[in-house]
Amino acid sequence: MKQDLLAESEPPDFPVATDDAAAWYQQGNLDRNAGKLDVALACYNKTIELQPHKQEAWTNLGWVLVGLERWNEAVAAYTQAIQLQPGDAEAVANQGWVLF
Repeated sequence: MKQDLLAESEPPDFPVATDDAAAWYQQGNLDRNAGKLDVALACYNKTIELQPHKQEAWTNLGWVLVGLERWNEAVAAYTQAIQLQPGDAEAVANQGWVLF
């Protein structure tokens, strides 16, 4: 499932270094906040490709997937976030909301 999330979308052509996970993450946050969920999805996927242990990227990916009504994928993203940081209340609460 994790690989499916990463393979589905290509990141947009932003003027950021292709190997700069922090830049992709920040761009994802900007696009998420602007409501550009498809673009944010691609940015978070690129972040995770470059830095798979970035827990915040998995949590934000889950948020975007919820916004796109991709429920099963959102649960998978939150599961990964929780595995990386078991005490993260946001990821646990968000996953619980999706499962409810």
